[in-house]
Formats: sequence, C-alpha cells, structure tokens
Amino acid sequence: MSAIEKINQLVLDQIDYTDDQLESLDEAKTIAFGALHEAALTFEALGGDISKSESLIELAGVFGAFAKQLTPDQVAKVETAVANIFGAPTPDQQAAGVAIFNTAVDAISATQAVNEYVDGLLTPSDAG
Repeated sequence: MSAIEKINQLVLDQIDYTDDQLESLDEAKTIAFGALHEAALTFEALGGDISKSESLIELAGVFGAFAKQLTPDQVAKVETAVANIFGAPTPDQQAAGVAIFNTAVDAISATQAVNEYVDGLLTPSDAG
C-alpha cells in the first residue's frame, strides 16, 4: 500500500455518520480528492510543468461548476477535448495531466453531491 493509499484509508476510517447516505457521499468525496492529490503528485514527479497543472485545475473548476447539467456523453466529449488540447512532452506526463483535469472534475462533483444532500437535511432556519 502506498503512502497516499494509507493516508486515504486513515481518513476514510474516521468517516462514521449515523446517516449512511451522508457517510457514503463523504467517503466518495474523500476518495475523489485523494485521487486528485495522487494525480497532481504523479504529474509533478514526472517533471510536468506546474503552470500547466494549475491551468488544468482552474479549467476543471470552471467546468465542474456546471458539469452536472451535462449528459455523460457531453462530459466525455469535454474530457476528450481537454486530452487533445493539453500537450505534454511524454505520454506519461500527458496521461498524468489529463488525470488532473478528470479527477478535479470528479472531486468537484463529489463535493457538490455532499453539499446538496446536507442542504436537503437542513431546515430553512438552519440554512445560512
């Protein structure tokens, strides 16, 4: 087990809600952010251009804000377009850079799912 996997498992072991659906959503969010961190570390370890990874993360942030409104086919088309536009000097850096974008979008989607679920649990007087 890698250090990242151990860290992810450590955090996952601490998630324990009485609400099973919330627990599942929070675990999915934690896993998604772990995958994003791993993708970024892999890209950096391969000597990837940090400014490109930052740009991919910024793009994912913009795209992730409305990705849930798209069909799975439309999301796949955007991910393919990003892979075709993004250029890296090696195939490994290319794959790692694309993984940054894809895992960032996944992390945003997982976070949105938690937000929506928790908002649904709150009464109007709880919401701020």
